[in-house]
Amino acid sequence: MFQNRLVLAFVALLCFCVGDANGQKKGQAAANTVTSKNSEIPLELFFRNPEKTSFKVSPDGSKIAYLATVSSTLNLFVAEGTTANGQAITTFKGESIKDFMWVNAEWLVYTKDNGGDENDVLYSCHYTGGKQFPLTPETGVVASVIKKSALEDHILFIETNERNQTDFDVYRVNVNDGTKDLVHTNLGGYSNWVFDDNDQLRAAVRTEGTQTHLMYTTSYEAYGWQNGATVPFTDTFVPFFMSKRGNLIYCISNVDRDKSIVILYDLDRKKVFDIIYENAEYDVDYLVQSKVNRELLYVGYTSDYQQQEYIHEPMKSTFATLKKRFGDDEVRIISMSDDEKKMIIKVSSDVNRGSYHFYNASNDLLVKLADIAPWLQADQMCTMEPYTFTTSDGVKLHGYITYPKTGNKKNLPLVVNPHGGPWARDQRGFNPEVQFLASRGYAVFQVNFRGSTGYGKKLWQQGFKQWGQAMQRDITEGVRSLINAGIADPKRIAIYGASYGGYATLAGLTYTPDLYACGIDYVGVSNLLTFMETIPPYWEAYREMMYKMVGDPETDRAMLEAYSPALKANLIKSPVFIAQGANDPRVNIRESDQMVEALRNAGVKVDYMVKSDEGHGFDKEANRFEFYMAMEKFLAANLAK
Repeated sequence: MFQNRLVLAFVALLCFCVGDANGQKKGQAAANTVTSKNSEIPLELFFRNPEKTSFKVSPDGSKIAYLATVSSTLNLFVAEGTTANGQAITTFKGESIKDFMWVNAEWLVYTKDNGGDENDVLYSCHYTGGKQFPLTPETGVVASVIKKSALEDHILFIETNERNQTDFDVYRVNVNDGTKDLVHTNLGGYSNWVFDDNDQLRAAVRTEGTQTHLMYTTSYEAYGWQNGATVPFTDTFVPFFMSKRGNLIYCISNVDRDKSIVILYDLDRKKVFDIIYENAEYDVDYLVQSKVNRELLYVGYTSDYQQQEYIHEPMKSTFATLKKRFGDDEVRIISMSDDEKKMIIKVSSDVNRGSYHFYNASNDLLVKLADIAPWLQADQMCTMEPYTFTTSDGVKLHGYITYPKTGNKKNLPLVVNPHGGPWARDQRGFNPEVQFLASRGYAVFQVNFRGSTGYGKKLWQQGFKQWGQAMQRDITEGVRSLINAGIADPKRIAIYGASYGGYATLAGLTYTPDLYACGIDYVGVSNLLTFMETIPPYWEAYREMMYKMVGDPETDRAMLEAYSPALKANLIKSPVFIAQGANDPRVNIRESDQMVEALRNAGVKVDYMVKSDEGHGFDKEANRFEFYMAMEKFLAANLAK
């Protein structure tokens, strides 16, 4: 809803995350299910919707909004003061609210889609719930918020593709009455709009083939766009917001270096003015602007956990104080009032799904608001342990292994869980799928194979045109390192992944058929040629980049065919379980349909689950419960001794 569209193109196209709203199964597992100390935890407790989540404080600090589950659906609530005992201001059934934001002390904006189609609609809502209405078309259009106005507290700047499905135009919208005015017509390939503190459009990114241009203007209405920098798409150069110090703009860049850093870029001189922050080990992920001084407040990056690095006092010392209070847990400031005194803190870890707290920096008041999943106890969960290994061609890779709470770390049944993206990464943090699998006695292995992000552009670029090849070998060699160490039982290894991880599952079953006893593909790609034909129209500007990263259907056709599991299904020896949302805009249902048909024609046992009211992953509780119940039975049947 509020994310950078250029970054999304390379981080989220085939991502799938199991977050605060996931779930499934009651009762005892099948008789031959692997058992463990805490296998009695009902499946639903891992995957049900959170009780309360996504707390955000109003701009004036007087109210708190959050999402809470009512009839298995996440609805929006608002509480006066510093409590989590609010009143429902929406009453949806079936389709949960995806995200929301405060616009001012009285109005909020939330977003929903229809059955997982990802056509996000923006709705305006008064904090009492008495008045709410759509700000953007309710079908066939994708919309997102760019920013709040710096001058008028009832105005938002948004982007939608209602004029042209492939390009997003910029609008000024009044949340009080829904009136909307066109600010800028996208000339083609523009994204990442940057405004100054006078609400003037000042910069954007233009994507042209495999190049990106930093476009800017000193006076948009009078002078139009100028080219401030041009880089190949293999380099990161993304603008975030203007500095108050002259014609300078805060950007994330890895030009002439491996790791992404924070720079101030001089638009007049077209060169770096200053390096603001750099990390020797990890890429910077995002920047947040201070509401008080309008300069950089903090940078976000991911080591093992998500990290926030505050740049200026007093927030730097405030955050350090909060970190000390919560020890080794991951601490993040989620939301702040405009004066940056009142804030919402989220505290979590790999064994703690998380809790929300209100903090007032003026008087050091800390109030716990709610646990996301009070029905799960940290001491019953399993620790994610960092795991590193070096591939046969000398690449050092990082990942995680989670052991069941049996105390045994030898000869275990193993579930290999490659992440989605593939231009994303795994990290330590609460993952209900991992905890569920570990609770059933399986070790879980996750690896940041080449092509993963966060570790620099070299590792990312090493994944180009390597689907099913070097990227898959990384997973395979990681699994074999666990076998050689005596951790994994070579006869009881499954592979399960979603999105790109679903492709990696099918590729593992196809190209290393003797390694896996079974596989589970959740909304995964099966045919690289048909996948490239079904890219959503709003990703069209990035098509040539996709060809460079995955493969060109014309010049690389033989390679794409060779590494398309749907065209090699006769190589698969093990049972397969496939699940798909019918409305998936990222991985069209055709990917799963053709894979199932090919498996059945090859005589391979395959179970197929399709949900007509879902998209790229199952959002509704009942569907999630059914999926994970089927997963539990499938693994039990195929990994039993």
